[in-house]
Amino acid sequence: YSIKSDFYSADQKNFISKYMNNVYDIAYNAVVKGKYYTLDENYDLVNSNYTTTYDTLNAVIDVDSLVRSYILEEFMKDIDVGFSSYYMFVDFSENSQFKRLTFGAPWDFDWSSGNVTGGHLFLTSGDYNTTFSGHMNPWLFLIVNTEFFYTMAHNYWTIMNECNVIGKIIDEMNYITDTFSDEFTKNFQKWNVLGQGTHSYHSSPVWTTYTHRGYVDNLIEWCNGRKAYLDGKWL
Repeated sequence: YSIKSDFYSADQKNFISKYMNNVYDIAYNAVVKGKYYTLDENYDLVNSNYTTTYDTLNAVIDVDSLVRSYILEEFMKDIDVGFSSYYMFVDFSENSQFKRLTFGAPWDFDWSSGNVTGGHLFLTSGDYNTTFSGHMNPWLFLIVNTEFFYTMAHNYWTIMNECNVIGKIIDEMNYITDTFSDEFTKNFQKWNVLGQGTHSYHSSPVWTTYTHRGYVDNLIEWCNGRKAYLDGKWL
């Protein structure tokens, strides 16, 4: 992990290291070994009275935020999240709403949504690759191996379907594309990158699409296919 703020002391750095390692140890021991620990008033690891994995994790982690984080990253098939650009926060101040480790601020989706070459990374089917380049996301790896994860994912995905979340996102894509088509045209007149992938990992549509509308249509097709795949998994 890395500390994004430039303002911290050695004591703060040591505390963050201790806190993060101990919270992950709690999660790992509960999920993998069936041993339940918690944090004392000094944030040291101690035995707990919890008897379930969920209660053990939820005492120190906002499990709901972690599951929602997983659903977003899985839907987008975000490769970066396996080794970078994955954010979390905690606030120990008196009136804090985030006294447990909370997962948020999703960021960095340039290696996602089917624009990456290599096996199933480009396809809408298949789970996203948690071991890409020899890396994996240790938090997401743990949460999908809990006994309660599928139920939570199923419930959230059901609500998202009932509220047509993906459909509304696609409607917004079309609205923005059509409403600001002149602006997009001017943008690509100044930066002529259409049909020009910038990295070898870019998938074929990046190299063979020559209009902004075409890119949007590719993304919409990919999102519909991705949703269909996850419907089969979570519904």
